Amino acid sequence: MKEAFQIIAYLKDDILYSNIPINKETLNTIQIDKNQMLLIGRALTDFSSMDKLYTIFGDSITPLYFYLYGHKTDFISHGCTCTICTPILNAPFLNDNILYLS
Repeated sequence: MKEAFQIIAYLKDDILYSNIPINKETLNTIQIDKNQMLLIGRALTDFSSMDKLYTIFGDSITPLYFYLYGHKTDFISHGCTCTICTPILNAPFLNDNILYLS
């Protein structure tokens, strides 16, 4: 498995989990459904919304789309800081958690 995304914060059920200051007002401009969450962090490799990501616990996450510099996209490049919209995952997330590509 290859390291794909480093999570520095996430927004789930309108609660922001983060150890660093994050402007929640900016995140509120991203429209998400009740069954979705936002992951904030940095891409460690190129990947797209067609890829499955995995937590260290083996839970899979399929990105729905990415927000990069205020624009919605379906692809992210290595080194970019972005927000990923995903279906809600009930597995625990820790700040600085790594998601993996298989």
